[in-house]
Amino acid sequence: MSYKGIPEGDEDIRNDINVIPLIDIMLVLLVIFMIAMPAISVSVRTRLTQEAAPEADAALETLELHILADGRARYQGETVSLEELGRRLAGDPRPGAVVSADPDVSFEQLARVLALLSRRPDRAISISSEAGT
Repeated sequence: MSYKGIPEGDEDIRNDINVIPLIDIMLVLLVIFMIAMPAISVSVRTRLTQEAAPEADAALETLELHILADGRARYQGETVSLEELGRRLAGDPRPGAVVSADPDVSFEQLARVLALLSRRPDRAISISSEAGT
């Protein structure tokens, strides 16, 4: 049996691989990644201003809300339905809200309460991992 490029009398097959193209590709990839890495790790610098804390009691300016697993919420120590909660939040003047939830609360319930809270655009909303009482 004769292979192209091998003389008829030489039956030995060369079993080595030309690794020069592999080395060339690896070097090109190395250069590309060396150039691309600084562009990938771009950060945005922000400068936060220090504002003076208001003298009023922080507890009076922040409403605390706990979502229960049964689809209701605890608002000002009282358990109310989400519809009633929406009506009460519409008239609540406090600019901040801290929301906590039972571990079994579904994402839909949490999203619904957050939507109710965000109807007032100037309200700051925090989500607490601590369980309410």
